[in-house]
Formats: sequence, structure tokens, C-alpha cells
Amino acid sequence: MKKLSPIIANTTYSLVFEYKDQNGIVIDITGATGKLSLRKSALASDSIDTVGNVDGTDGKITFSILPAQTNGILERNKETYFIGANLTLVSGEVINLLQSDIQIQENIVRD
Repeated sequence: MKKLSPIIANTTYSLVFEYKDQNGIVIDITGATGKLSLRKSALASDSIDTVGNVDGTDGKITFSILPAQTNGILERNKETYFIGANLTLVSGEVINLLQSDIQIQENIVRD
């Protein structure tokens, strides 16, 4: 996976995953659910969570972090957070889609 682009605080940040088999064929994930979490450290109890929007027949899941979720969270201009996303299939199987670190940067545009 390529490096994630930084999240700019107080803006919408979206990630889209496409679930495919080893041959590149889309897998129908109708009925599946997804969760994405951002944490200041991997073991931190506080997190920013969002639920994925599943387009089952296309095998796609979209996560969006909304402006209000990152507004005012930074103590410095730029900080590293940990990001993770899971997909839970109808069968109960949980598939890890992402475990990484990501930069959150202060937005230089002010209202």
C-alpha cells in the first residue's frame, strides 16, 4: 500500500477500499460493515471512529472523516496518529483493511 496522504484538520478526508480476490475479481460484500479508527497512540483509549459506507455489489467501502472530527484536536501544527480499518463480513469474519500511521496537519485556512 502506498503512503497515505495527510489529513488536513477541519476538512473531509475519505478512504475507499475495494475488496477483491487474488485474481482481482470484486467480491460482493453486501451486508458487511466497516469501522475506521484514529488514535494518538496504538493503545490509546480515546479515538476518532467512523463507520464505512458499504457498496456491496461493487465490493467497495468508503470511510469519511468529517471536519468536526479533527477540528481542534492538534497540540502542534502536525502530529502523527495511528489509523486502522476493519471490514466485518456477514459470516462474522473480521478482515483488517489497514493498520498504519498518518499525519494530521493543521489547516492554514481559517473561517
